[in-house]
Amino acid sequence: MAEAATKVAAIAAERDEVTSRLRQRKAREATTIAETETRIRAEAQKVLDAVAAQRDEATSQLEDAAVREAAARQQAVAETETRIRAETQKTLEAIAAQRDEVASQLEAAAAREAAARQQAVVETEIRVRAEAKKTLAAVTAQRDEVASQLEAAAAHEAATRQQAIIETETRIKAEAQTILDAMAGERDEAQSKLQESLNAAEQHLQELHQQRRSLEVDRDAKLLEKDAEHHREREQLQKKIESLTRTLQHKTANELGDGAEINIYETLRDTFIGDDITRIKKGQPGADIRHRVIYKGAACGTILIDSKNRQGWQNAYVSKLREDQVTDDADHAVLVTTVFPTGKKDLYIDADTGIVVVSRAQAIEMIRMLRDAMVRMHCLGLSLEQRAEKRDLLYAYITSEGYRQHMSEVNRVTSDLLSLEAEEKRAHDRVWDKRGRMTTRLRNVARSIGTEVSAIVEGHKDTQTQRG
Repeated sequence: MAEAATKVAAIAAERDEVTSRLRQRKAREATTIAETETRIRAEAQKVLDAVAAQRDEATSQLEDAAVREAAARQQAVAETETRIRAETQKTLEAIAAQRDEVASQLEAAAAREAAARQQAVVETEIRVRAEAKKTLAAVTAQRDEVASQLEAAAAHEAATRQQAIIETETRIKAEAQTILDAMAGERDEAQSKLQESLNAAEQHLQELHQQRRSLEVDRDAKLLEKDAEHHREREQLQKKIESLTRTLQHKTANELGDGAEINIYETLRDTFIGDDITRIKKGQPGADIRHRVIYKGAACGTILIDSKNRQGWQNAYVSKLREDQVTDDADHAVLVTTVFPTGKKDLYIDADTGIVVVSRAQAIEMIRMLRDAMVRMHCLGLSLEQRAEKRDLLYAYITSEGYRQHMSEVNRVTSDLLSLEAEEKRAHDRVWDKRGRMTTRLRNVARSIGTEVSAIVEGHKDTQTQRG
């Protein structure tokens, strides 16, 4: 007995160590996934912030360029107008000076003419009178010629001034239009490159969102694969424990059943977190485990679970569990066993007691199905008679050939799914590696675009400063 107890303790220690390693591994994997997701989100946010800063800086520089362009254009118009007015005033002053000089000459000529005439009258009235007609004719002709010259000069002055104004306006308009066209071209080019940069940034953001969704899908697939792997490892370890347990021929029946009972109890607690699941202490009447189903805070019924790990089958197993079911007023009673009556295996319903007898491999799924049925009956508000009728129909389905075929298909598809998930993980690893390289290339291209846009905007700024 001491040797058996020592072996039991060793097996329990080995089981606890394996369970601890599994939990530690799961915690490390969860931590690694969380850190990876946090790092990826931080990098994506950093890229978004950089692109937004470049966009805001380019917008600010464009606004500054527009303000400087308007100021430069207004200043150029004012300077041109001042210069035109000064040149026109200078031309008018020159023409007025010429006109005054001609008038002065005319006045001097008139004075000389009057003096000569007076002198001619004094010296000889006869000669003056004789020559008066000739002199008057000559003076009249000269006067007419001078008047004609004055009119021609005035017309030429007006034409010259009008032509100067037209030519100046044309030249100013042409120069202003050239400057405006150059500015508009530079502005359009900068806006085009800025739009291309914004489009590239937008596309980069969309690809980042798509990448994040792919990462989430990949993360879920990895978690699913890890859960499946843990489930397979747990089943293998459980089979190993069962094999080791059966090798201990000196153990009692109660000792053999305790390990299975504890394993089922812990699995139920981990699977159905919100339910009230308790172990019935040794020495107290009743089954091994009492499972009260809870849905949204309301009790939906009870499932009694008894675990047997014996060398041979006894009908007393189901008879006693039926008595415990009646005493506890439980909706269902499940006997989890490693041995079955002759002609039975894996799963059957005892005809005399209505007890569900199931192997340990199918126990949790069977309890899950019974629990789901109880929750649905509770939600529908069925009476006790209706629940009994539904329970009989459910038991009939469980023992039918159709259910057996469905379970076989489930097992086959589950195996195929696990293989497919393993293959998908390898494919995801390849895609992830390729996506990482492409993301790095995209980030470098986006950085180059930002540098070129900054150079264009800063160069435009320097040009405007020199023109101003």
